[in-house]
Amino acid sequence: MRNAETAAFVAAWILSFAAPAAGGEAFAIVGARVFPGTSATERHDDWTVVVRDGVVSELGPRGSIDVPDGVRLVDGRGRTVLPGLIDLHVHLFGSAGRVDRPVDVDPTLNAAAAAAFGVTTLLDLNAPEDRLVERYPPGRARRPGAARVLFAGAALSAPSGHGTEGGFPGRTATTAAEARRQVRQLVARGVHVVKLIADGGGWADVPEVPALSDEAMRAAIEAAHAADRLVVVHAVEVERARAAVLAGADALAHLPLVGAMDDAFVALLAERGTAVIPTLAAYEAQFRLVDEPAILAEPDVRRFVPAAVLDGFVESEWRDAAAAAERPAWFRERYGEALARLSRLHAAGVVLLPGTDAGVPGVFFGDALHRELEAWVEAGIPAGEALCAATSRAARFLGIDEGAGTLAPGRAADLLLVDGDPTADVSTARRVVRVAAAGRWVEREALARRLAGAAAVPVERSLALADFEDGPPAGFQVRRSAHADEREARASRVRDGGEGNPTRFLRVEGDVRFRPPSGGFAGLHLPIPEGVDCAAYVGLRFRARAAERRTVRLLVATDA
Repeated sequence: MRNAETAAFVAAWILSFAAPAAGGEAFAIVGARVFPGTSATERHDDWTVVVRDGVVSELGPRGSIDVPDGVRLVDGRGRTVLPGLIDLHVHLFGSAGRVDRPVDVDPTLNAAAAAAFGVTTLLDLNAPEDRLVERYPPGRARRPGAARVLFAGAALSAPSGHGTEGGFPGRTATTAAEARRQVRQLVARGVHVVKLIADGGGWADVPEVPALSDEAMRAAIEAAHAADRLVVVHAVEVERARAAVLAGADALAHLPLVGAMDDAFVALLAERGTAVIPTLAAYEAQFRLVDEPAILAEPDVRRFVPAAVLDGFVESEWRDAAAAAERPAWFRERYGEALARLSRLHAAGVVLLPGTDAGVPGVFFGDALHRELEAWVEAGIPAGEALCAATSRAARFLGIDEGAGTLAPGRAADLLLVDGDPTADVSTARRVVRVAAAGRWVEREALARRLAGAAAVPVERSLALADFEDGPPAGFQVRRSAHADEREARASRVRDGGEGNPTRFLRVEGDVRFRPPSGGFAGLHLPIPEGVDCAAYVGLRFRARAAERRTVRLLVATDA
């Protein structure tokens, strides 16, 4: 078993950012305003953009472009063409619905929903790398009409730290050697960046959990850089963010909001060139759905966010609980400070990059990036600069700027056509007329129909059996999220329910109840000690029972 696991981890993926597959549509957008994304101020009126074979073939003043016969013409008058937008912080395996009212949405459908809003490149920052590799194998030609997806795989945290509660196998380390080993495994599985969790909560209603040690964080960053991978670090606390920057992080996954942001920290960010991905859209979503429910009725939100997700946020029971909850109040009180901090970083010349945390509750794919850019403008950042950050600057950060992020001959035809001028009013970037991804129009109407079929699924409310012969080993835990009450969780060895089977099982019993508004999850951590021979085991048998009808999902993680 150990040899098979090692072989699986050693299998190397060759990373390449392949050109789009041939077969994109041939079309020309005529007479449009063009924002190439090359600078915050460059724009051109009455231009034509020609797309063939998945790439931009020509663009320039309308009278200077000879559109070939047979190329479909699209009216660009009164409209703006700009490069496809990039979101550097999403979670494709999340539905953006309430945790206690999950919705079953395939990650490829979430990526398509983002593309419908004009977000044609996504960076997933915490999900099982195997499941993403299955859908987006490195080196495979990109499908025209679909968003480009890059990923970090599972984030690396301390044991029982933030990131391990996501309901899927996480990665943890306590020593430098463990951190390096985990990073090597991530690289072998094809990740594009590495994500680390530097802080441990203890603010708002977030429980205090273990944080990745400075030693492990430095080792992980060194290993990632040695493999030519960028490192993005989750750190909401200023002091942990400072430690991440000093350790060599390439970007912070959030705007640090806990603790004083002193001049020395701001100067350190600017001097080191460490980027900040603010995720103001995620901060604001914590209270905005309570304060401004009308946003749930916006036309494109209704079309491209599953109704089962939206319905959860209009239920009266949830709204009453959320209105009185600690988390919305905490973020509401600090949101003005978040805008002020972003303005301060911008003035100091800190690199700012767009990201939203889309997929977590209330942060909708695609829509959230528009809200993020609007928040940047509220903080005093010019609209053109915000758009440039969400196109060419983000592409340069990812290392894909040779093929994306700007409108230029030979670049992938990721673009959106919008009514109005988003360089003057960034909110007009929401007024999407059409979106092309890798040279093919995104089928927005068909997508809206598919999203309408996504359904809410019952949430897990109790725990059942885990198969292990000799009782719980050291490190056995029943894990729960911050919003779950664990009652009388216990473990014992029993025979198989009195059915005559002499096999011994570890029975884990408990009653886990979830608190609104955010709900929660529960699961087991059952480590198998080093050296245990599992060759005699041919499978895993389990039963589950819940207080209500539901879907049961079993996730098994191995750590070689």
